[in-house]
Amino acid sequence: MNIIYESESVKIVEVLDSDGDTQRQLYIGPPFNRVQGTIKLNKPRFHVHVFTKNISYAALCVPQGVRNALFLGLGAGIAIQTVRDAYPEAQIDVVDLNRDLFDAAHNHFFSLDADNVELFHEDAFSFIRRATRKYDYICCDIWTESLDIPEFVVSGAFSSQVKASLNPGGVFALNTQKNVQKEMTESLTKDFKNLFSLPGYNSMFLASDAWPAFIQDEKMIAHYLELNIDINFIHDNMILMQSARTHGLSPR
Repeated sequence: MNIIYESESVKIVEVLDSDGDTQRQLYIGPPFNRVQGTIKLNKPRFHVHVFTKNISYAALCVPQGVRNALFLGLGAGIAIQTVRDAYPEAQIDVVDLNRDLFDAAHNHFFSLDADNVELFHEDAFSFIRRATRKYDYICCDIWTESLDIPEFVVSGAFSSQVKASLNPGGVFALNTQKNVQKEMTESLTKDFKNLFSLPGYNSMFLASDAWPAFIQDEKMIAHYLELNIDINFIHDNMILMQSARTHGLSPR
């Protein structure tokens, strides 16, 4: 293991994986005991972790496409880069409380230096409560250094504020822990007409008042499969938790 960056709250290392590829891994801490973002240096847009596949896929389901997106939690910026590639003209706002992470992610993962990317160093709940811009896609992927979920994420007030910050037809994606799945399901079903749970080690949610634009185009499916985002697998394993529809409930 080779440490290429280290601060009080961020550590970035490089290791060889089972394919013989060099992985660059992000740890946030202390205690720096769980990888929170990974790229392969020889193909940086290849998704290593399931959670980045799912939250990236959720952005592709916005019926009107993504003209502006809000990411609550930066991480290594992997899903952010996938959305930027899919919607190069979209305005991207990124909120994170960890100031060290902005430079670390920018210098060692994906560049954040672009006219349509704006960075906010502040608490995510404070940001969403004061937000005046409406978004087509909002992604929340916030974990504490000890990999707990902040209390505000589970609160009904947070879900309501996210709903208020979405454009009509907008999509909200949430990466959280399995042990708060029940609370999050109850909160999200109060605010959104359609709710899906996505597969993964974590508890994944896709919520919207509109029926998502599930991808059918074979060329697009093949393109994302090259990035290790298996759209057909995600479709087949999504669980419909709540729907405003009375028929045709399958995501396929």
